[in-house]
Amino acid sequence: MTSYDLFDANRGITLDGIGYEYLIFAPNTEIRISLNNPNSKNWKTWEKEIFSLGSRLAKKSEITELKEIFE
Repeated sequence: MTSYDLFDANRGITLDGIGYEYLIFAPNTEIRISLNNPNSKNWKTWEKEIFSLGSRLAKKSEITELKEIFE
């Protein structure tokens, strides 16, 4: 998380494009991030990693609806 510039947001309208809500839990930590239109290189890397992790978890879940989200 140290390489993501939280203050360099896309200047477009937040209704355009895609948006995410991330919840991150760690010992004594709870972080909530709302992200609209991730356009920077670092945010695109984060987006790709989250999709990859979600896809792996969905496949292992045996939940059809969850698998369909990541197809």
